[in-house]
Amino acid sequence: DIGITMCSTGDMMRLYIGKNDFWRTLPGQGRGGVALPGGLDITSREIKEGVYHAEQLPGSACIDASYTTADNCLRLRTWVAATENKVVIEIHTDKATTLAVNLWGAESENSTTAGGIDRDGVRYVTRSFEGDEFDWPCRITMAIRCAQPEIEMEAGSDIYLLLTAYTDFDSPAREETARKEALKCSLADIEALQEAHNSWWEQF
Repeated sequence: DIGITMCSTGDMMRLYIGKNDFWRTLPGQGRGGVALPGGLDITSREIKEGVYHAEQLPGSACIDASYTTADNCLRLRTWVAATENKVVIEIHTDKATTLAVNLWGAESENSTTAGGIDRDGVRYVTRSFEGDEFDWPCRITMAIRCAQPEIEMEAGSDIYLLLTAYTDFDSPAREETARKEALKCSLADIEALQEAHNSWWEQF
């Protein structure tokens, strides 16, 4: 029930995160519906003048994107895990690159958005709709292990970013679950998640 929409604005790739069970439950026609939890921005000064290309690959259920400059190519492979509440972004750079990573929650007059960084280096954000004006409360927490606002990548290196998203309907302890699952971002964790993802998609 997670979906992503990708866009780019020169030096930034933005992922809008969607969640089918996160609702703004205001009564009345046109006032309620599925709401935007927020998203993830990945920015780099080194790609500001680059040529951007993205391609959705239905066979592997992923998006391949690249920023190509005269002396560098930053490649991103993004996929929503078929078996867990997780989004994986694999990043490779040909040249030493600095990435700024920003996890953000959408804001509106009738919602509450908050977040922070816990002691394990997990950055998290929560958006909620609750109160007498709503038919029922709805809350979501997204998390990613990225304590520092910037990541220094060496030439020829790869990194993996793992974003989690849980609502109250997924887990009564959604914030704790989102933050705990965001810690499972080692190479072995990603490979196991990829294997389960591929096995699920091979059914079709």
